[in-house]
Amino acid sequence: QRFIGVPFPVWYCKKCGEVKVASHEQLPIDPLTTNPSTPCKCGSSDFLPEKDIFDTWMTSSLTPFINAKWGEKNNLMKQIYPMDLRPQAHDIITFWAFNTLVKGYFHTKKPPFKNIMISGHGLDKHGKKMSKSKGNVVAPLGMIEKYSADAVRYWAASASLGEDLPFQEKDLANGQKLINKLWNAAKFIDMNYKEDVNKKPKLTIIDEWLLTKLNHVVEEVTTGFEIYEYSKAKNKTEYFFWRNFCDNYLELVKYRLNDSEEDIEKQSKAAALWTLQHSLLTTLKLLAPIMPHITEELYQTVFKNKSSIHISKWPTPSKIDKSAEQAGDLCVKILSSLRQWKQSRKLALNTPLSSVTISCSDKEQSMIKKVTEDLKGVMKIKEIGFGKATENTIEETEIKFNVKE
Repeated sequence: QRFIGVPFPVWYCKKCGEVKVASHEQLPIDPLTTNPSTPCKCGSSDFLPEKDIFDTWMTSSLTPFINAKWGEKNNLMKQIYPMDLRPQAHDIITFWAFNTLVKGYFHTKKPPFKNIMISGHGLDKHGKKMSKSKGNVVAPLGMIEKYSADAVRYWAASASLGEDLPFQEKDLANGQKLINKLWNAAKFIDMNYKEDVNKKPKLTIIDEWLLTKLNHVVEEVTTGFEIYEYSKAKNKTEYFFWRNFCDNYLELVKYRLNDSEEDIEKQSKAAALWTLQHSLLTTLKLLAPIMPHITEELYQTVFKNKSSIHISKWPTPSKIDKSAEQAGDLCVKILSSLRQWKQSRKLALNTPLSSVTISCSDKEQSMIKKVTEDLKGVMKIKEIGFGKATENTIEETEIKFNVKE
């Protein structure tokens, strides 16, 4: 038996056993709380209410009408019918979706919803559909206690539309890693760089590079959510946060934030801090629909907002600086190769280098010159020059360089 649903509008006369059905005017009605409007044929007004409810499939095709309080006073038919979205799995397309569409057209000559979002099933480790009857269901509460609700949502948001999603506990562990990384990055920025830069300062090429990458992500994530491709939205945001924000930009600007003001212009430090704060806040908003708890916590504690992130304004992309993006991409590739060079020689990443000589095309040289200060600062290079080099080929750009310790 089901506990929640549409009740049968029926009573039974205690005196004669006659079945009493509610009048049309009384509907909708719960016989457990309301008596019939008229006595029984035998004259008795003492009734037993029907405690049972309709089976789910008897009323499932009416769900848009039930939500809109169809037939009631002050109904919401004009406000919410047809609805924007029906989310459901692929196994009941010919049953639930079809029946609801038919009922909607039958009563209103309109479809009951504008879009149907078809999901798949959660699969067990053998690739079989999880089902209570089969006993192969992984209880979500246990996973929530072990990893967190956000980690479980992270796993669920990995599913592509219409496709089944195998359950692997490592996916929840990856979700927890992302939560920890968000927390650590946000707290690192908050603890070490408390200045709040409200007015946008003059930005460097590397700042513009990150913001351009972020603007691409905002566009792609917004489009993804609009067409219900939430897995793509999640993947785009996660990649930006791990690769561009944490692995590259945060490392590229630490020297601007940590060095003394005699070495680094105050304006440059403000620009790095503003870019960090803006990019982190935007990233939290992009992840908020999928990971609502950690994003809300950081929104209120780090950014000192008293309201909820879930009612804040959605990010909108600004300009795309292609020249900054190209120069920044080149900087990141050279940085990656220099890191590998130091690691191959078992040198610490902050080991000073006396010089780096780069051999490249004139176009690439022009771009690299825009970011030489960043390369010098993060890799502790005294001089960067251009000339003939024969070692350490960077395949992506065909740049060669020599390094002197």
